[in-house]
Amino acid sequence: MADSFFRWPVAIEQSRKSTFQRLRQVLLFLLPVLFFLTAVYLIFQKLQKPPLAQIEEHLARQEFSEALELCKQELERGTTNYLRYLMLATVAAEGLLSADTSDYEAQLRRADQSGIYLKESYFKRFELISDLPDFPALLVSYAATFSLEKAGTDFFSLLEKHLDSERTWLPMGEQEAHRFFELVSTLFPQRVMTVTGNNLQLRQQPSLESKTLARLPADLKVLRRLRGPEIVAGGRRANWLYIFTPEQLSGWAFGGYLK
Repeated sequence: MADSFFRWPVAIEQSRKSTFQRLRQVLLFLLPVLFFLTAVYLIFQKLQKPPLAQIEEHLARQEFSEALELCKQELERGTTNYLRYLMLATVAAEGLLSADTSDYEAQLRRADQSGIYLKESYFKRFELISDLPDFPALLVSYAATFSLEKAGTDFFSLLEKHLDSERTWLPMGEQEAHRFFELVSTLFPQRVMTVTGNNLQLRQQPSLESKTLARLPADLKVLRRLRGPEIVAGGRRANWLYIFTPEQLSGWAFGGYLK
């Protein structure tokens, strides 16, 4: 009986040591597994693209619904990149021809004091959705927003960028083209010029040897975009001018017959 009494604490101690050993073995087994799982998770997080990159990819593929949904999620979350997501939401909504476009744009106008994101929203819309029917109206809105001549260079660069293979401005009918030309002329009156000589040649390059694209009649109103090199032709000294016509043509004309 006495021997049993004294052996009992020893048995407890041995059992406790055995339990600790088993726990140690389990931990030694689990630690590498946990380390591996943590590493996999971190790698996955690193490989997963941030929301901004995902939205940009959706927009590039013209997946406007997916892009807008991601923008909404980030805006509701209270992101630190609020203005950028608002700008991208404006672009995505425009791509969907959504009634929400004006709402997002109005919010962006109020929040973006510098106008940087608003301007970027226009350029993204021009780049991604230039085939929409309201593209001319979007161009005019852009020019009106950024104070006339201040927006001039960018505005005419956009026109030039979207010329098709036939050197026309945009895919629109004759009446639409003339109406668009009149709108732009009212925004940029200082760029409006009149052809003073009949059959003024519109050329591909600022050179008398360059290909003739069209012959312009006298009294035709055109829009000047660029000033080229000065030459003497027909007894007149003047610069070559890069111009746009109401018929959606563009090219170089001798400034001696433009005023």
